[in-house]
Amino acid sequence: MRLLFIGVLMLLLSTTSHAGDAVRATMKPKAVTLFLQGAKVTGTTSVALQKGRNKVLIQSLPGCIDDNSYRIGVSNGVNLVSFSPAFRKDDPVTHTAAFPKEEMDSINAALDQRIQDIRSTIAQNNTQLEFIKDVISNNKQLARGDGKEDGKSTFVNNLTGLIQVYETKSERYMQENQKWNAELAKLDKEKARWARIFYPQKPAATVDPKAALLTKELTIELVSTQARTVDIEIAYFVTQASWIPSYDLKVADVSKPMEIVYKGKVFQYTGQDWEDVNLVVSAFMPRLNQDRPVLSRLYVNEQVPQPAPVYQTQTRMRYDKKVLSPSSKFTAENAYNVAVNDAQTAGPETEDEAVYDIPVANVSQQQLNVVYNLDAAQTLLSDNSGSTLVLATQTADINARYYWVPRQSIDVYLVAWLKNWDTYHFLDGDANIFLNDNFVGKTRINTRISGDEFPVSLGVDDRVVAKRAEMQDKNKTAMRKDMKTELHRYELSVRNNTPAPLKIDIYDQFPVSESDKIKVGDYAYGVANYKPETGSLHWDISVGRGSQEKVSMAYSMSYPLSSDVNYYNR
Repeated sequence: MRLLFIGVLMLLLSTTSHAGDAVRATMKPKAVTLFLQGAKVTGTTSVALQKGRNKVLIQSLPGCIDDNSYRIGVSNGVNLVSFSPAFRKDDPVTHTAAFPKEEMDSINAALDQRIQDIRSTIAQNNTQLEFIKDVISNNKQLARGDGKEDGKSTFVNNLTGLIQVYETKSERYMQENQKWNAELAKLDKEKARWARIFYPQKPAATVDPKAALLTKELTIELVSTQARTVDIEIAYFVTQASWIPSYDLKVADVSKPMEIVYKGKVFQYTGQDWEDVNLVVSAFMPRLNQDRPVLSRLYVNEQVPQPAPVYQTQTRMRYDKKVLSPSSKFTAENAYNVAVNDAQTAGPETEDEAVYDIPVANVSQQQLNVVYNLDAAQTLLSDNSGSTLVLATQTADINARYYWVPRQSIDVYLVAWLKNWDTYHFLDGDANIFLNDNFVGKTRINTRISGDEFPVSLGVDDRVVAKRAEMQDKNKTAMRKDMKTELHRYELSVRNNTPAPLKIDIYDQFPVSESDKIKVGDYAYGVANYKPETGSLHWDISVGRGSQEKVSMAYSMSYPLSSDVNYYNR
């Protein structure tokens, strides 16, 4: 009887001890949705459960996981009670005497703080990129709505200038993010180097730098109705992944459709290799704060001139997403004044406010973005080296025309115009240009343009020879009292040495006076379309094969003899 009691007691102790221990497992990624910044990773793991309450410890997870993004799925008959993400706890016996734990913690904390600061800066840049995108869109809508009304031309020009300023700022923020992402990769390597120093008993040749990035664990508590082996599906969002869109634009003949090859360069440095995963590439930029905007009261008051503010990188900005009103005066200095500095009342940006800044694929357009489902399984290593993938191919009807700006260059460009270009799912990115199977150069796809047609520059065609010449024999200068009058005449000629007729758009301009002392008039421009408010001229002419066409322009300018005339662009 006593032996039976001892046996039962030992069995109970054994069962209790085993139930208190966590079942250890690792997760293998099966599917990845890659966003412009960040990625959703989904994987599975199989574990053996006992009847009742169980703890499962998922080890070697990427340290760049957003802890708010976990999604866990279990089989029927198993209930999810709780889950707790945490950083991996190092085994204290591995700490060496040369580096006490306090010193190791101090070094790791400094590196982690620097990484956190950089991620915060990237998040702030992404926030401003989103704001700039919204403002540009609002300005374009307003320009299209008001551009044809009388008296609005100056306002539309101001809007165009504002858009250009914001496009420049957007490019700068994207370049800064590329720099900061490169800095993050260096810091991750630095952490791996310190890991090799802290644990010298592990041979350096066997240390995997990726392992230093797998710093998180996930404890899952489950209740099972019976002993069984189950599959656990885990999904989470990682920040150390991104892709950059690019294109190949191929034109075999300007009379035939253009072939568009959509490509993406993928980067990931999560510490976890993605082997044979189902890859989906998305044009979406996830953000943790999805609160809808609320319209507040709009007031107007007399404007008091203020010095242009200087914004610091770490200052949180609160934005007033309004376009310039028709009464606003546009200058490069105050173009950014639609942003209101709230540095006095705002604290540092929190994680909840951060914005997380690619075989042929099936393309689908969802409600909020465009996704590319790659047909074949992909392997993407965690080395941050970048892998270029072909996402999709598409053909597009084009209207090929030549383009010449005589005041800027003698080169004549061949431009392919795409109608309904918003149906081609373009993103901002570099494009390689191929004409007749020959690489002719690069261009930039800019989706922030306004208009129904999208221009794609196919490069300079040397077979079209253009010349802008001042007609010296017809130019005149007259003096009358204290005034000087100049008469300027120019001839613009285009010769077509291609084997087919062509159409060409020629753009030139008259100077626009901003001084009451300088008078510009006596305009002559033939069949050109002239806009007095900007001084711009546009000729739309056809040139036969082997032929030459000429157009001319002339204007007079009068100003006091005591004045000096200065030409400038703005």
